[in-house]
Amino acid sequence: MAIIVDSLECASSRPEERLKSLAPRKMSRRAFTFVEIMVAMGVMVLFAATALAAMTQFNRYAMASRLRANALALAQQRIDEVLTAGWSSTKKAPVLADGTRTDTDIILNADDKNKQTDLKSLFTDLVAPVKGTRTTTITTISTRLVRANVTVTFTYAKHTYTVALSTMRASDSI
Repeated sequence: MAIIVDSLECASSRPEERLKSLAPRKMSRRAFTFVEIMVAMGVMVLFAATALAAMTQFNRYAMASRLRANALALAQQRIDEVLTAGWSSTKKAPVLADGTRTDTDIILNADDKNKQTDLKSLFTDLVAPVKGTRTTTITTISTRLVRANVTVTFTYAKHTYTVALSTMRASDSI
């Protein structure tokens, strides 16, 4: 007869101790390994780079939106001039004269009312001026009616933006 040696036998004959010896041993760890630290740093760098790219893009969108609002204000200013200019049956204001007028090199991101002199820093003067062109076209429709088309065009971040407004103006006298 063959003798089978039980490999599960241990020095103690108590079953609790025998089960403890079979359980996987937990390693006591007091620090992270180098690989774990490098993986964590890689994840953090990836997150930071993505967040920076997103914030930069959001800043570009915000700046383009501010510039479009300023361009719209410039166009609205000219429309207001057309609508408020005096026009009687004998005299037409110069702003209502037929033809095209072009104003070039209008700085869109300069705001005289918001200089923020107390907030000056090394980066305050890094904003490059964004210049635009405002074109006003006045067309006579009839002896008592003109059409005004105002277009403001500017380029920011390699994109060309255009804002256009149009209105009709009747003479003040009947």
